[in-house]
Amino acid sequence: MAAAVTVAVATLTLLPLAARAQGGATAGDAAPLTAAVQAELVDSLGALLERFYPAADTGAMIARHVRERLAAGAYRDVRDVRRFARLVTQDLQSVNGDTHLVVDLAPAGGARGPGGGPPPSHGVERVERLAGNVGYLRMSHFLGGAAAEDAMTAALRYLATTDAILLDLRNSRGGAAELANFLISHFTGPDTVLSLTVYDRARDVTMERYTLADVPGPRRPDVPLFLLTDDVTRSAAEDVAFVLQNMRRATLVGTRTAGAGRNVAGFPLGHGLVAGVSVTRVYDPRTRREWEHVGVRPDVAVPADSALVVAHALALARLAEGAAGTHRRELVLTREAVLAAARPSPVPPATLRHWVGTYEGGQFVTLDGDHLVYQSRVAQPRVPLVALGPTTFAAGATRYEFEEGATGVRLRITEADGAASTYPRTSATVPPRPR
Repeated sequence: MAAAVTVAVATLTLLPLAARAQGGATAGDAAPLTAAVQAELVDSLGALLERFYPAADTGAMIARHVRERLAAGAYRDVRDVRRFARLVTQDLQSVNGDTHLVVDLAPAGGARGPGGGPPPSHGVERVERLAGNVGYLRMSHFLGGAAAEDAMTAALRYLATTDAILLDLRNSRGGAAELANFLISHFTGPDTVLSLTVYDRARDVTMERYTLADVPGPRRPDVPLFLLTDDVTRSAAEDVAFVLQNMRRATLVGTRTAGAGRNVAGFPLGHGLVAGVSVTRVYDPRTRREWEHVGVRPDVAVPADSALVVAHALALARLAEGAAGTHRRELVLTREAVLAAARPSPVPPATLRHWVGTYEGGQFVTLDGDHLVYQSRVAQPRVPLVALGPTTFAAGATRYEFEEGATGVRLRITEADGAASTYPRTSATVPPRPR
């Protein structure tokens, strides 16, 4: 029986190959890929699969397949090391769809990731406040480390006063499970919760991962939380989605994730190559369900390119349920504008041009491409308007209605609290924009 060890474990690491390949030869130093070198590489790879793969019989089957491909001459004419790595990787993954299985070039000097290290953003690609005070955080990867934790903490602090949060994991590759757990723990309480169980066959050890008791950023166990996923959301990004969904802490919006649910370790193969080999099973401690191969299914299934709009609208609807009076009306109107922005009502260009002009009080309405823009006066922000119809437009919770009367065109502006004012058009032209 496997020994039980209560520790925080590093699962779902995205190719930590440098840690075990430091000091090895890189592709530039590799010997030519002769038949003997290819046989040596495939034999080493097969031995790793047989020893470390989480399911012994599957590991043996994958190793046998790659050896058979070598014997059949699949790599006979391949002399380019990059091409060889790519072809072997394709054969590795063809057996059972394990996308963590990979052969790649050894990082020069032991550096991690393409180009010698993680991108400067440390995975935090976009942070902003959306309409209705909804926070948005996009993570492109979870490569981990202190700098990544600092970047994530800064992003969460920026969003600390938002009323709901959208966490965008679409097109997000994996990384370190420590960083995934770090993020998860900001949305759970201070009492630690068992979130994952990890089994290492090679060591016959079972490990358990708990959420963190202390986090440096704002802890928000009750903020409405929505996760955006797609078929590229993988590994550590899936960890976040899997755990928060199982805790019923977040609503997942988008498509099923990639299904890369194993811990991968890196091993030097020699001749400038390294191998990423899955080494553990990872599963929910209550149901023993895994997401390997099957992925994480969203709660709200929509095309990936619609997930942001849908999640934003869901967040606004959730907030409106708990609001009252003017604030509720503002959230409802903002939601209508968000949905309309995704599919604006078609308005003929001639109709749009008809509303252009200067309105009483020095207000301007201009045409920018296929949409109107409102400006309250000179040197004030230009506000794009979303068409709700040929005469009605929106910007957040504010509505702009154009009327054609006996005395000419008028603009009626209605605020979220219902207060409305009407302004006649004083000119069908606007001052030229300063250059």
